[in-house]
Amino acid sequence: LHLPAVLSLGIVCQLGQIVFLREFLMVFHGNELSIGIILSAWMIWVGVGSRLGAVIVERLNRPRDLVFVTAVATLCMLPVTVVLIRALRGFFDVLPGAYLSFLDMAISCFILMGPACFVLGMQFVLLARVWRENDRARDTAGAAKTYIGEAAGHAVGGILFTFLLVHHLNSFQ
Repeated sequence: LHLPAVLSLGIVCQLGQIVFLREFLMVFHGNELSIGIILSAWMIWVGVGSRLGAVIVERLNRPRDLVFVTAVATLCMLPVTVVLIRALRGFFDVLPGAYLSFLDMAISCFILMGPACFVLGMQFVLLARVWRENDRARDTAGAAKTYIGEAAGHAVGGILFTFLLVHHLNSFQ
C-alpha cells in the first residue's frame, strides 16, 4: 500500500515540476536565468515543506490522515497554480514580448509555486513516517524506502510525460 503512494508522489512531483517549468517559460520567454529561478523556488519550497513536515510528523499520532488531506490539497493546487501562472503577465506593467525583471520573476515563482511545492515536500516526510510505522522500524529505513520509491516515481513520470502525455494532453489534463 505504501509503495503505490510513494510512486504516485514521485510521478506527481515530476509532472508538476515539468508543467510549472513549461508554463513559467512561456510567461518569462524562457532563458537560463528564468530556469534557474524556477528550479530554485521549487527546491526551496519543497525543502521548507519537508522541514516543517518533519516537525509536524513528530507531533502526529495519525500521519495517514494528513497524507490524505495533503494529497487532496495538491490535486486542487496544481491546476490553480497553472491558471495563476498563465495570468501572471497581466499582473505586471510589461509590454507584450518584453521580459519581466529578475525581481518580478523571482517573486512570481516563489509566491505561485510556494503552496504546491510546500505540500509536496511535506508529503515525502509524512509517507516516510507512515512507512516506518508500518514496518515498526526505529531506524531511517522508511525514509530510505520512500526516497527510492519517489525517485522511481520521478523516472516513471518523466518517461510518461516525454513519450505519452506531452503529445496527447494539455497542462490541465
